[in-house]
Amino acid sequence: MASSANKRTRYHARSISWPSRYHPLICQFDEHLCRLSSSDATLTSSLLINHKLNCLKGLYDCIDELLLLNSNQQALSQGCCTKWVDGLLDASLRLLDACDTARDALQQMKERVQGIQAVLRRRCSGESSIANEVVDCISTRKKMKKTIKKCLKDIKSITCISRDERIVENIPMVGVLRDAEAITADVLESLLSYMVGQKSQSSKGSWFLFSKVTHQNLAFNNDKAADTVEFKDVDDAMHSLASNMKRSGINVAQAETWRSQMMKLESDIQDLDELLECLFRRLVNARASLLNILSS
Repeated sequence: MASSANKRTRYHARSISWPSRYHPLICQFDEHLCRLSSSDATLTSSLLINHKLNCLKGLYDCIDELLLLNSNQQALSQGCCTKWVDGLLDASLRLLDACDTARDALQQMKERVQGIQAVLRRRCSGESSIANEVVDCISTRKKMKKTIKKCLKDIKSITCISRDERIVENIPMVGVLRDAEAITADVLESLLSYMVGQKSQSSKGSWFLFSKVTHQNLAFNNDKAADTVEFKDVDDAMHSLASNMKRSGINVAQAETWRSQMMKLESDIQDLDELLECLFRRLVNARASLLNILSS
């Protein structure tokens, strides 16, 4: 995953003219924005994605409270803000679509992972059943990548509202919403890239070791790297297992190792899905608040 220094910056540092010193909620918003725009090089891709999705909760909690303030509602309902708010509403739809795409892909992957667990648990069904499930999982991943790559193009096309300092200076809430849109797009872009297996920081975690297990009967390492699953490593391991089964099959120890890793992957997918559901709800709430302000 690209570092924050290499990613294009679509949000801006708060200028001195912004009323951070006047309202604690904007100070809180800036703190969440700072956490999101910085990255911890010690975290694996999956842990960093989870961390940023969690940080978005606090960011949108601040936005919800800011949108309840009469002063902000009056400012956003002014005619000079109409085009800015319309742009934010349009972008919010694409962010919601991206959340939906990611959740649908995770659900499909979860179903395939559960299928592999089932056949590994009852090996009496034969190795052909295991092979079929692995092939189906690989096929699902290919379709998932195609859909996500289309979604990535749409996310990347979200254009930040032109920086009009007069609007920002007079109506700070426009800048707050714009920055929230930009950082959310960046986080979702990172998530979708991670899901298609691009730019993973941890390329030699437990899944890399498993490709050796299938050939050399090596043991998994039990360090912290084994506690996370990277989608790029899942792809490599799936292809490795499919290839190995064609040559020599899979023994009981290998089946148990795989089942354990499938359980871990299912858990990680579930965690991501729950975080995305939470983000989806917050995006819906923010959009509904803006629509209510415009219609009032």
